Amino acid sequence: MSELALRPMDADLSGDAAPSANAAPYDVVILSADPANLVACVAAVLRAEPDLDPSHIIVVDDGARTGAEPHLPAVRWVDGAKPFIFARNANRGIAASTRDVILLNDDALLQTIGGFAALARAARSEISGPSQPLGAVASAVSGHVGNPRQRPLPGGGLRAEPRQLCFVCVYLPRETLDAVGPLDERFAGYGFEDDDYCDRIRAAGLSLAISDACIVDHSRRQASSFRTRRDFAVLTARNQRLYRDKQARPTAPVEAGGAADPAPRLMPQPDVLCALRVRNEAAHIGEVIESVLPLCRRVLLFDDHSDDATISIAAGFGDAVTVIPSPFEGLDEARDKNHLLAAITAAAPDWVLWIDGDEVLERQGPARLRPLLSAPRGPAVYSLQIAYVWDDPAQIRIDGLFGRFHRPSLFRLRGQDPRRLRFPRTGPGNLHCGNVPRGIIGASAAAPVRLKHYGYLTAEQRQRKYEWYNRVDPGNRAEDEYRHLIAIPGARHAPGPPVLVPWDG
Repeated sequence: MSELALRPMDADLSGDAAPSANAAPYDVVILSADPANLVACVAAVLRAEPDLDPSHIIVVDDGARTGAEPHLPAVRWVDGAKPFIFARNANRGIAASTRDVILLNDDALLQTIGGFAALARAARSEISGPSQPLGAVASAVSGHVGNPRQRPLPGGGLRAEPRQLCFVCVYLPRETLDAVGPLDERFAGYGFEDDDYCDRIRAAGLSLAISDACIVDHSRRQASSFRTRRDFAVLTARNQRLYRDKQARPTAPVEAGGAADPAPRLMPQPDVLCALRVRNEAAHIGEVIESVLPLCRRVLLFDDHSDDATISIAAGFGDAVTVIPSPFEGLDEARDKNHLLAAITAAAPDWVLWIDGDEVLERQGPARLRPLLSAPRGPAVYSLQIAYVWDDPAQIRIDGLFGRFHRPSLFRLRGQDPRRLRFPRTGPGNLHCGNVPRGIIGASAAAPVRLKHYGYLTAEQRQRKYEWYNRVDPGNRAEDEYRHLIAIPGARHAPGPPVLVPWDG
């Protein structure tokens, strides 16, 4: 801590000097329980903004003050409320300011020299025209961020954001705070208060943007005291349920400490979670996750000891993806899926999209699925068509099994008894146990949606899988000993020759 701690103690930064005439128009609000995180965070701000008076850094204390205050003598301290609720403590910090506010995570480090000044300039610019002024501008984020569009792009420009901003580092003009009001303190668990606030900003006729002229590092070299809690998944699910409920209702003005009761809207949006069981899927996992996030608010990823870049790629999606490392050894597909299923039932989504780590939801998939999942009555299980990429990512194979295979991949968890749900044992390695557990009550149907499956892309991949399956699951007549994988003439499931057509999804 020594090098970082010395910076705020320099002579020009200590004491109660009066602000200069060209003082920054903002205060920086940081919520913190960890003195090491806080000292590093503040030091990074002061390095990048050397003219910022430290008295314009407001720390809402959740336990960091004792360890950090000796190193940060000039910042302003506000007592946080117990137990810690992000929205409530953020509101306390905002209330201590009369200026624009930059909300900054204590585990995020400002990287760009003059980055906060760039945010302040951006907040006064026009990106959607004078009829829709900016209501919030987020920095670009290197490392973990739930909205992948917030990752840095070259050029240092300002980009419109159509939906939500993750509040890793966000600039909120005073006009926005006055018009929209405080954060909703009913979000007492983890996450989604920023999604909700962005919805309210847009409902107020304001727009959102991302500035690549300001980059913060959120690679989490500093540990998050909240994310390491044992009940993290439960807290996240609690806030997610509240957010989905609010999405289904028009928003009334929020008063400090809560929100007004809204009136019901006709069509609630379903809470959908994506489940993945993967091993060494670095080649495609980024595209897979990006394809499901427009439909799914979260991804639970069970990792079976990957030794490639799978985990680092998944971690780049921040809070949108939770990685569950396998506690097991050896091959047992049903065991692994039942372990993941337990985490899913704890999160309590309405629906579960369960796909493979090399399957990409087609572009129109989310739009086609939402009406099905929002219907008050309907099937409990949907099958999706698997489109097998063959020899080229731009083409799929459609003869035999490859053109007609549908797999149950989407099921309604809401209203089911989780004690009944189980993936069955099927034989060696418990392969082919499906993506929907046994015990789901309700009808099944096919959805007009495809998954682009990369698993058989190259001849080398197909040969390796053919050899692996016949080693692990020899003599499987139901699968015709997997002869269709390598296009053996006369294979029962796909006699050939291969028929290939362009992929248009």
